[in-house]
Amino acid sequence: MRDYYYILGIEQNVTVEQIKSVYRKLSKKFHPDMNNGDKFFEERFIAIQEAYEILSDYSKRQVYDKKLASFQHPNFVALRKYEEELKRKFEKEFARREEEIRQKYRTPEQKAAEEQEKRRNEQEKRRNEEERLKKLERDRITNEIEDKKNNLSHRETELKSLRQRTVQIEREINFLKSQIISFKQKLNNLSIGKVYDKMLNLERNESTYKWGFVGRSGDIIIPFLYDGAEEFNQGFALVHKNDKYGFINEKGEITINLQFEFAESFSQGLAVVRINRKFGFINKQGNLIIHTKFDSADTFANGRARVNVGRTVFYIDKNGNRI
Repeated sequence: MRDYYYILGIEQNVTVEQIKSVYRKLSKKFHPDMNNGDKFFEERFIAIQEAYEILSDYSKRQVYDKKLASFQHPNFVALRKYEEELKRKFEKEFARREEEIRQKYRTPEQKAAEEQEKRRNEQEKRRNEEERLKKLERDRITNEIEDKKNNLSHRETELKSLRQRTVQIEREINFLKSQIISFKQKLNNLSIGKVYDKMLNLERNESTYKWGFVGRSGDIIIPFLYDGAEEFNQGFALVHKNDKYGFINEKGEITINLQFEFAESFSQGLAVVRINRKFGFINKQGNLIIHTKFDSADTFANGRARVNVGRTVFYIDKNGNRI
């Protein structure tokens, strides 16, 4: 039993108006005169006509619906699948033949228009591909430029850090040079057992490695308490203990507390000291006469002392004025 609803491609609950509308479209589409008398289209057109005659008549449709509802074929499910497969094949075949007919009976103007459209599509496709490739190249160049900018910024940061480190090292070198000069001056005057004062000798205890002062007779005048010491000069001796520098008198009394990071012996009434890595000058009472503001400083000689701030080296007088 043929399924007319399937042939027209409609559901069973459609109205007569809907059936007529579908019929008009299909009959026009599959009419043999419209398809060059092709047998395939003719058979399909006959089936559409038959389905319309039954379903458009109310009484015939009722009888048909009852028969269709009572129809139970053992292979009904398989037949439905087969019909679906035939429908798909028919649609493909119809599309193929429709294209063949269209190509066969198209006019020269249609051919020219189609060729022109085809060329436009190809040109558009080429332009799109070129734009895509250009965009990819622009993105690649942009990313490469950004990478180089980032690398350059990183290099500039490293260079700035190296310059700062170079300045710091140069300052440290200047400081070490001033220290070396100072130490050379001390070494020229240093000699264990030498009489710095007519009454006192500077000596070191070989068991404790501590420094002190003894009299000419060998009596201990100032105990061996200090990690380092220098000769008495102008009634004072420079000593240091636990990395702190200060001054004692000939009785061993601390006259200027051990509070400095570094110090040198008195010269012309002033002594170089260092506080918080900056150099200045104190008097014999321990008062800071010239404030600690220099990166390095030498002892006074001939009424002046050489100092430096950063890379600038100059001389000052005893009032701290630049000369």
